[in-house]
Amino acid sequence: MKRTLIVAVITGLTLIQNSYSLKFIAYGDSRTNASVHKGIVAKFAAENPELVIHSGDLWDGYASSDWKSHFTSVPAMNTLLTNNKILVARGNHETESAVKSFTPSIIRNSSITYAFREGNCFFVSMGYDPGANNTWLETQLKSTESQTADWRFIYAHKPVYSTGDHGADGTTSEGSNVTNFRKLCDTYKVTMFFAGHDHFYERTHWIYEGKTASEAKVINVSEKPGTFYSVVGGGGAPLYSIGSDWWVNVNEKVYHYCVLDASADSLKFAVKNSSGTVIDAVTLVKNASPYVTLKSPNGAEIWKQGETKSISWTDNISEKVKVELFKGGTLNSVIIDSTESDGEYAWTIPANQMTGNDYKIKITSRVNNSIVGQSSANFTIEPGVAISLNNTLNSQATLQVIGNELLYCLPGNNNNSNNRVNIALYDLKGTLVRTLVDATTGSGVHRIDINASVNGVSAGLYLCRMESGKINKTITLLLK
Repeated sequence: MKRTLIVAVITGLTLIQNSYSLKFIAYGDSRTNASVHKGIVAKFAAENPELVIHSGDLWDGYASSDWKSHFTSVPAMNTLLTNNKILVARGNHETESAVKSFTPSIIRNSSITYAFREGNCFFVSMGYDPGANNTWLETQLKSTESQTADWRFIYAHKPVYSTGDHGADGTTSEGSNVTNFRKLCDTYKVTMFFAGHDHFYERTHWIYEGKTASEAKVINVSEKPGTFYSVVGGGGAPLYSIGSDWWVNVNEKVYHYCVLDASADSLKFAVKNSSGTVIDAVTLVKNASPYVTLKSPNGAEIWKQGETKSISWTDNISEKVKVELFKGGTLNSVIIDSTESDGEYAWTIPANQMTGNDYKIKITSRVNNSIVGQSSANFTIEPGVAISLNNTLNSQATLQVIGNELLYCLPGNNNNSNNRVNIALYDLKGTLVRTLVDATTGSGVHRIDINASVNGVSAGLYLCRMESGKINKTITLLLK
């Protein structure tokens, strides 16, 4: 588990809390077909989970010792089992005493109903019946361990919503008190409920107050509360037929397992079949402090004049950003005043850029200039490869800026000495702004006075493109 230390001050008291991320597996109904279950375990072991929860019906049709061997035969899973990180809800195909006496333990506190905190997540096992003890459940959900967790999960054997025979429309066919159970999920912001009993995969829409709150694949839970109710009974028991109803977002008659990756501000949920292919995926996010973090250049890089390099960053904002170049702590130039916050910008370093080892890049939100990302350390810009003006038979086409001149070079092996050349200036949307050259020229190096050629064109960043036969070169051009 990734771990950081968070210090918060609340009414004069300092609260120190550990915040983690957690990756875990959810699945159920592994009885009957030992070979299918063994294959499922092998597949989710490759995900390197830190915890496995099981919604019941562990074994029947093969022995509990066989079920145990499926985990002990995989070193990483054996470690989880030994460390009490394989945890189950009791199904109807195993007795309570069999689950309690299993070694090493697959429950907590010697009880079929138990709650625990793992990393940044809080879990409650309700055993066979999700609505069996709502008073006890509420006590767990309103505890400090629960309310300081980033995400909350409940698992039991019987479903709340299912198109199978064992559950329907928020009430099970076996009389669970799930109306109050569902209210507790709403009140205490339970993220997901996992059940088995019906042998297929099914996930509801995002449900709040007994109604569909969202059908989206990405949901901001800070703005739209709700819970997913899932049936994950595809671990080896004979598969059942699926049905249809108002709550169904995805369902499939398939052996499967669920992979959940929980961080402080997002939960990624993916369901994979026995071959490892994703059959369902959703992401839950929370409002988090906006940030921009520069990835490259972030110190020690050596870039050269005339090269095109990728300035890259991560962020959680949607507005555009400004990219600036600083030298020695002082603004040197605006690389681009406004570009999409998509994490990458291709920068052609001007051929006349001053060299030095004290450069940094700064990226700033165009909406809130307090949201800033900057190189952690200096990077270097070195001299590039200059055009040899004496080499009129240059073997490569070149387009670059030196001082106030745009230099272009056409190779001497173009099969003739005269080449039709078009050099034009475009804005960043690709709209033609001005044609600089449209003529037949000879091979070698040619110069264009930029100041004279772009008179009347607004300052800013443009694309300059040269086309001649099969030659197509584009650079960025900053007009001041």
